[in-house]
Amino acid sequence: MLIKIFRYSALAVFFIFGMLKLPLGYTGIIMLLILLIYGIARDRKLEWDRTSLLFGLFFLVLGGTLLLGLTQAVNTGRFFSEAEKYWGSFLIFLTAYFLMKKHLIRVSQVVKFFIGGLFVTSVLGWLRMIPHLRYLGFADRAARLDTPLGICNNYASVLIIGLLILLYLKKEKKTLFLPWIDWGLIVFFILSVFFSQSDAAMLGVVVGVVMMVSMSREGFRFKRFAVILSILILLFVTLVFVARPYFLRRGNAVRLGLWQAYSETALKYPVTGVGLRQMRYHYDEWRRPIPFGYREDLPSMDAHNFILQYAAENGIPAALFLLLFLGYYFSRTSGYRGRWFGLYCGLAAFLVQAFFSNNFHIIRQMMYFWFFMGLFLAEIVIYKREKRET
Repeated sequence: MLIKIFRYSALAVFFIFGMLKLPLGYTGIIMLLILLIYGIARDRKLEWDRTSLLFGLFFLVLGGTLLLGLTQAVNTGRFFSEAEKYWGSFLIFLTAYFLMKKHLIRVSQVVKFFIGGLFVTSVLGWLRMIPHLRYLGFADRAARLDTPLGICNNYASVLIIGLLILLYLKKEKKTLFLPWIDWGLIVFFILSVFFSQSDAAMLGVVVGVVMMVSMSREGFRFKRFAVILSILILLFVTLVFVARPYFLRRGNAVRLGLWQAYSETALKYPVTGVGLRQMRYHYDEWRRPIPFGYREDLPSMDAHNFILQYAAENGIPAALFLLLFLGYYFSRTSGYRGRWFGLYCGLAAFLVQAFFSNNFHIIRQMMYFWFFMGLFLAEIVIYKREKRET
């Protein structure tokens, strides 16, 4: 009974209170680590297997490649504070994996707390966004970033994971809470994504839905997914040419300029990169006017593309190894046919947004992404084992 209370408390702190205040997210992880330590002491084993060993080796190499950039780092304090986010995320991945393998948590429990956290934070984001509620003490939309998530672009990258989980459950005619509650949450989350004004998050949802449509009785059909996605990409390119002024507005022009600057930096420092969070110290090297006729210079900010930023900061070999890791993970977990396939789609949607945003580098989004990566890996290991036994 005490363990059950502690487990639910840890999930609540991590997924609900952690979304409202970032340090509580760390507290939640520490509580989950304590729960894992209890499970290890109880069973006198860690459930270490080939899968966890392989991913542990992946993380050792990934963590080691980050140190290559230390040779170019100007501000080592800033370098290590950023490196700790990645090393901590790898630990979060393995913690979720072992908790699931030892049956200390279940996906259904985690998802319910996750959806609860998204709902509470979305409500707070709406209250901060609506100007007519200023007299209640809430800030206007300009202050939407005051909370770790709120109604903003980066928040949407976590929200779409929850949305796609719910959409797939409905596709399979299953429920998480009650049917009317599930539908209400779906509508509310769709509106929240829309008002986050994140085109990349909406694109991620589209890719996730296409993945769901590509499912058949035999499972995920990659060829069907590729055909549908190719058609959508062709339509999108056509739309870009038709509505060129909209797509070349200042925000997108800044992104394109940053992509060019980060690409050139990666080629200038191909092996080591400039080091984590060091691009601002090289600003004079890559500064240039915003493309498409804007007279301002590019602001000193993240690349808004996680691969280009990873390559510029850590070197091209490190970026290629990261892509190898992600490719292996998604190919390894693509055989899942259970009720939580929406989680797989959500993780893919998170990465789709990361091609146009900086959510992959922000710890308040990273920690949930990596936790679900580890959780889903354990879920598919258990799923395949049970399928063999039956």
